[in-house]
Amino acid sequence: LSLIDRHAITNIHLVPTQFVRLLRANLAAKEAFDGSTLQLVLHGAAPLELIVEKVKTLQALYFRVIELSKGKTLRRRGGPTKDITGAFEPWLVQEPAGSFRFSVAIKTSGQADLFDSEQLEAVDISKRFLGLVTVLANDPTGEASRQLVPDDAYRGVLRKLIRNLTPAPKSGETVSLSAKDSVDATVKLDEATRPRLDANIRAELPTPDEKAGETPEDLAGVLRAVDLDEDWLKVEVDGKQIQVSGVSQAVDDVIGPMVNKAVLVRTIRPRRGALRFVDINLEDQAPE
Repeated sequence: LSLIDRHAITNIHLVPTQFVRLLRANLAAKEAFDGSTLQLVLHGAAPLELIVEKVKTLQALYFRVIELSKGKTLRRRGGPTKDITGAFEPWLVQEPAGSFRFSVAIKTSGQADLFDSEQLEAVDISKRFLGLVTVLANDPTGEASRQLVPDDAYRGVLRKLIRNLTPAPKSGETVSLSAKDSVDATVKLDEATRPRLDANIRAELPTPDEKAGETPEDLAGVLRAVDLDEDWLKVEVDGKQIQVSGVSQAVDDVIGPMVNKAVLVRTIRPRRGALRFVDINLEDQAPE
């Protein structure tokens, strides 16, 4: 990153492994990077989007698990606070190079005073991470998930991040997560995982008030814009942009990666007024 700035690089051609290395760069290097001279970034070889999006979702999940473990209030905007990123930093390692296999190493700062007497170790986070994903991804009724994560908002965010990790229907793909010291505890996310997650997510979403004349309405299109502070998103359907309100309670690391992608937005249409947001999913991952 520093070399790009130092030599005022304008064009660059990278393979996915190099993009993953950029994601692994420490926070100081990322914050110092300017990149204003870059005009063109090309990529080739393995499907870049698949790798980068999965890596970013894994990182987001790890930070959410840390925040939950520390009793932090649910973060809806921006990245983790510096006390979290300074104490725990996920490092992504591709093994072997050029493959779709990755290891996530948790680097700790050793500054115990940041977490008082409840200092968390990397192994604690790894175990908690796998435990949460295992229960949330495989819970047929949602009851075990409610017991493990009593907070409704946290539980919903974790489910949606796991859903973003899960392969699309009919893809034939599987995402496996495991700890090096506990291979027997491998969690597999596949086509059977998504229906369970979707059912449990929908069970806790708001429903239309039929007595008040409200009806459900799904919008299949391209997500063009999101403003969580102004409480709206815009989805393009058949060349027309439709605005949906009520997204202030959405979480940016769930909805942000969907911008300019095909999505299915679930809404409630009231008798009067704007469409009200319920849920959003990538269209190729939405339940039929």
